[in-house]
Amino acid sequence: MYPIALLVFSCFLFSILAALIKFTSIYINPIQQSFFRNFFGILILAPFFFNQKFFVRYKSNLGLLILRGLFGGITMILLFTAYSLIPLSQAMAISFSTPLFMYFGSILIFKEKVNFFKIFFL
Repeated sequence: MYPIALLVFSCFLFSILAALIKFTSIYINPIQQSFFRNFFGILILAPFFFNQKFFVRYKSNLGLLILRGLFGGITMILLFTAYSLIPLSQAMAISFSTPLFMYFGSILIFKEKVNFFKIFFL
């Protein structure tokens, strides 16, 4: 029951975030909004990161991590721009279709095996 409550609370907070982005897009550029979202997120999470006893000093796939961060940042800026340009309900519906596009992308790019159950649950 506890994880379900956390999931519902997370969805609630993301919907509030989308509404705030839509409301403040009149005054603040979406690029600036994404900067401040990341900046305050780092400020909130920094004590948790520094409290950890174990740090990974060497990353074998640092290039892929940088590429993932770059694509994540571009995605966030584009999503914030979509929130400011189109109705919020349409932007949320498009963002919920992300797993669908990721599955088809994994089939095309990574040659993921397709079976009945994956297609059925998709």
